Amino acid sequence: MDNIDQDIIQQYAGSLPEDQQMKFKLEYYGHRKNHWINLAICLATGYYGIHKFYLGQKNAGFVYLGMGLGSILFFIIGYFVMIASMFGGFRMGMFEGGNYSNMMLGNLFAGSIFFILGALLALVLMILILIDICTFKKQTREANTEIAKTISSNL
Repeated sequence: MDNIDQDIIQQYAGSLPEDQQMKFKLEYYGHRKNHWINLAICLATGYYGIHKFYLGQKNAGFVYLGMGLGSILFFIIGYFVMIASMFGGFRMGMFEGGNYSNMMLGNLFAGSIFFILGALLALVLMILILIDICTFKKQTREANTEIAKTISSNL
Protein backbone atom coordinates (compact mmCIF):
# COMPACT_ATOMS: atom_id res chain seq x y z
CA MET A 1 0.00 0.00 0.00
CA ASP A 2 1.45 3.35 -1.07
CA ASN A 3 1.38 6.54 0.94
CA ILE A 4 -0.79 7.95 -1.82
CA ASP A 5 -3.38 5.25 -1.17
CA GLN A 6 -3.27 5.88 2.58
CA ASP A 7 -3.85 9.60 2.03
CA ILE A 8 -6.81 8.96 -0.27
CA ILE A 9 -8.33 6.40 2.11
CA GLN A 10 -7.90 8.76 5.06
CA GLN A 11 -9.43 11.64 3.13
CA TYR A 12 -12.53 9.79 1.91
CA ALA A 13 -13.08 7.08 4.53
CA GLY A 14 -11.48 8.48 7.67
CA SER A 15 -14.74 9.79 9.14
CA LEU A 16 -16.84 6.75 8.25
CA PRO A 17 -17.84 4.08 10.78
CA GLU A 18 -15.51 1.09 10.93
CA ASP A 19 -17.75 -1.28 8.93
CA GLN A 20 -18.14 1.28 6.14
CA GLN A 21 -14.40 1.94 6.21
CA MET A 22 -13.82 -1.76 5.60
CA LYS A 23 -16.34 -1.72 2.74
CA PHE A 24 -14.65 1.35 1.31
CA LYS A 25 -11.19 -0.22 1.50
CA LEU A 26 -12.35 -3.46 -0.14
CA GLU A 27 -14.05 -1.54 -2.93
CA TYR A 28 -11.14 0.87 -3.34
CA TYR A 29 -8.45 -1.82 -3.51
CA GLY A 30 -10.53 -3.70 -6.05
CA HIS A 31 -10.73 -0.70 -8.39
CA ARG A 32 -7.63 1.40 -7.72
CA LYS A 33 -5.04 1.96 -10.43
CA ASN A 34 -1.36 1.19 -9.93
CA HIS A 35 1.08 3.84 -11.17
CA TRP A 36 3.71 1.27 -12.20
CA ILE A 37 1.18 -0.62 -14.30
CA ASN A 38 0.12 2.69 -15.82
CA LEU A 39 3.75 3.45 -16.72
CA ALA A 40 4.27 -0.01 -18.21
CA ILE A 41 1.13 0.29 -20.32
CA CYS A 42 2.18 3.78 -21.43
CA LEU A 43 5.62 2.58 -22.49
CA ALA A 44 4.25 -0.49 -24.28
CA THR A 45 1.11 0.87 -25.95
CA GLY A 46 1.20 4.62 -25.45
CA TYR A 47 0.99 5.21 -29.18
CA TYR A 48 -2.57 3.87 -29.09
CA GLY A 49 -3.63 5.51 -25.82
CA ILE A 50 -4.32 2.29 -23.93
CA HIS A 51 -2.89 3.84 -20.75
CA LYS A 52 -5.55 6.57 -20.93
CA PHE A 53 -8.29 3.95 -21.13
CA TYR A 54 -6.70 2.21 -18.11
CA LEU A 55 -7.01 5.44 -16.11
CA GLY A 56 -10.63 5.89 -17.18
CA GLN A 57 -9.90 8.85 -19.46
CA LYS A 58 -11.86 7.59 -22.45
CA ASN A 59 -11.92 10.85 -24.42
CA ALA A 60 -8.15 11.26 -24.19
CA GLY A 61 -7.77 7.57 -25.05
CA PHE A 62 -9.77 8.03 -28.24
CA VAL A 63 -7.73 11.13 -29.16
CA TYR A 64 -4.47 9.19 -28.72
CA LEU A 65 -5.89 6.23 -30.65
CA GLY A 66 -7.07 8.48 -33.49
CA MET A 67 -3.74 10.28 -33.68
CA GLY A 68 -1.80 7.00 -33.63
CA LEU A 69 -3.90 5.33 -36.30
CA GLY A 70 -4.08 8.56 -38.32
CA SER A 71 -0.31 8.95 -38.39
CA ILE A 72 0.12 5.33 -39.50
CA LEU A 73 -2.52 5.81 -42.20
CA PHE A 74 -0.86 9.00 -43.48
CA PHE A 75 2.53 7.26 -43.54
CA ILE A 76 1.13 4.34 -45.53
CA ILE A 77 -0.76 6.54 -48.00
CA GLY A 78 2.26 8.78 -48.51
CA TYR A 79 4.57 5.82 -48.98
CA PHE A 80 2.37 4.09 -51.55
CA VAL A 81 1.66 7.29 -53.50
CA MET A 82 5.38 8.05 -53.75
CA ILE A 83 6.33 4.48 -54.65
CA ALA A 84 3.54 4.16 -57.21
CA SER A 85 4.51 7.39 -58.95
CA MET A 86 8.19 6.41 -59.03
CA PHE A 87 7.50 2.92 -60.38
CA GLY A 88 5.12 4.42 -62.91
CA GLY A 89 7.83 6.84 -63.97
CA PHE A 90 10.38 4.05 -64.40
CA ARG A 91 7.93 1.90 -66.32
CA MET A 92 6.99 4.69 -68.71
CA GLY A 93 10.59 5.83 -69.23
CA MET A 94 9.99 9.24 -67.69
CA PHE A 95 13.38 9.40 -66.00
CA GLU A 96 15.37 9.05 -69.22
CA GLY A 97 17.02 12.29 -70.20
CA GLY A 98 15.54 14.25 -67.29
CA ASN A 99 12.00 13.97 -68.62
CA TYR A 100 9.81 14.22 -65.51
CA SER A 101 6.11 14.57 -66.12
CA ASN A 102 4.04 17.00 -64.11
CA MET A 103 1.74 14.18 -63.04
CA MET A 104 4.60 12.21 -61.53
CA LEU A 105 5.98 15.25 -59.72
CA GLY A 106 2.50 16.03 -58.43
CA ASN A 107 2.15 12.50 -57.09
CA LEU A 108 5.56 12.72 -55.41
CA PHE A 109 4.53 16.03 -53.85
CA ALA A 110 1.18 14.62 -52.66
CA GLY A 111 2.89 11.54 -51.24
CA SER A 112 5.40 13.75 -49.45
CA ILE A 113 2.60 15.84 -47.95
CA PHE A 114 0.87 12.74 -46.59
CA PHE A 115 4.18 11.45 -45.25
CA ILE A 116 4.93 14.77 -43.53
CA LEU A 117 1.42 14.93 -42.03
CA GLY A 118 1.94 11.45 -40.62
CA ALA A 119 5.29 12.51 -39.17
CA LEU A 120 3.79 15.62 -37.57
CA LEU A 121 0.95 13.63 -36.00
CA ALA A 122 3.46 11.10 -34.70
CA LEU A 123 5.64 13.90 -33.29
CA VAL A 124 2.73 15.52 -31.43
CA LEU A 125 1.71 12.12 -30.08
CA MET A 126 5.26 11.36 -28.93
CA ILE A 127 5.38 14.69 -27.07
CA LEU A 128 2.07 13.85 -25.35
CA ILE A 129 3.38 10.41 -24.40
CA LEU A 130 6.57 11.97 -23.01
CA ILE A 131 4.42 14.29 -20.87
CA ASP A 132 2.42 11.26 -19.69
CA ILE A 133 5.62 9.44 -18.75
CA CYS A 134 6.78 12.44 -16.71
CA THR A 135 3.42 12.82 -14.92
CA PHE A 136 2.29 9.20 -14.57
CA LYS A 137 2.15 9.26 -10.76
CA LYS A 138 0.06 12.43 -10.68
CA GLN A 139 -2.36 11.07 -13.29
CA THR A 140 -2.74 7.81 -11.40
CA ARG A 141 -3.40 9.66 -8.14
CA GLU A 142 -6.10 11.73 -9.85
CA ALA A 143 -7.73 8.57 -11.23
CA ASN A 144 -7.62 6.94 -7.79
CA THR A 145 -9.12 10.07 -6.21
CA GLU A 146 -12.02 9.89 -8.66
CA ILE A 147 -12.50 6.22 -7.80
CA ALA A 148 -12.53 7.09 -4.08
CA LYS A 149 -15.08 9.88 -4.65
CA THR A 150 -17.36 7.50 -6.50
CA ILE A 151 -17.07 4.81 -3.83
CA SER A 152 -17.66 7.23 -0.94
CA SER A 153 -20.73 8.73 -2.63
CA ASN A 154 -22.21 5.25 -3.08
CA LEU A 155 -21.77 4.25 0.59
